[in-house]
Amino acid sequence: MGCGFSDIKGGQQAVGGTPARPGDTAADPGPNEAVVLFNKLRDKYFPSWGFGGRLPSGVVSHCFSLNGNESKPEVVGVDGILNAYASAIYNVSLAGPTLFGQVINKAAEIAGYSLSRYERKYFVLLIITDGVLTDLAETKNALVRASDLPLSVLIVGVGNADFSQMEELDADNGRRLQNSEGRVATRDIVQFVPMREVNAGQISVVQSLLEELPEQFLTFMRRRDIKPNSTSMTQAPY
Repeated sequence: MGCGFSDIKGGQQAVGGTPARPGDTAADPGPNEAVVLFNKLRDKYFPSWGFGGRLPSGVVSHCFSLNGNESKPEVVGVDGILNAYASAIYNVSLAGPTLFGQVINKAAEIAGYSLSRYERKYFVLLIITDGVLTDLAETKNALVRASDLPLSVLIVGVGNADFSQMEELDADNGRRLQNSEGRVATRDIVQFVPMREVNAGQISVVQSLLEELPEQFLTFMRRRDIKPNSTSMTQAPY
């Protein structure tokens, strides 16, 4: 269809993984909570961010450049991501609480900018978390806003925490997310998978994470009336 896929990872310390495009199935969840935006597979430059880290300045940040360069967060290839992660582990300490809102907004900002330039890209944010959200309302608001954009959010729950909030965000009960002002998401963009079920052999993490992605992608394309081989992304009425 001529639409590129870009991959994002999210969590408390940034982690590595593999870029995604139509047909790709490999994705290593990596260490605990981090954020990586995989952009432009062909040149293998990956802007990368972390959240939930206490920076050397003592400030706790929920969206910081993993390589320490806020103006140029790109790293080269998967090795660059892993090296940046290793450096961050040495220089940045883990810190709570668990907040998703800022990193979802960052992903939405990038997806929105791409859309405004009529680029044929679809973005995937992968969040790996072991904590309970403390910004549930802000996260819902961010997800409802992002539902208009070429973006999906995949969440992997690690450990034995209470992940009932993640199930709520997933909205598999047939009721789409609603923000604090009563606005309903234009489409479902979240998929949640608990690793404890994967470890128990009940499900495949890759299969489960990607299960809803094709329909989320196609729903976005249909809403904007984007056809295979069309040359532009048109604005759908909200």
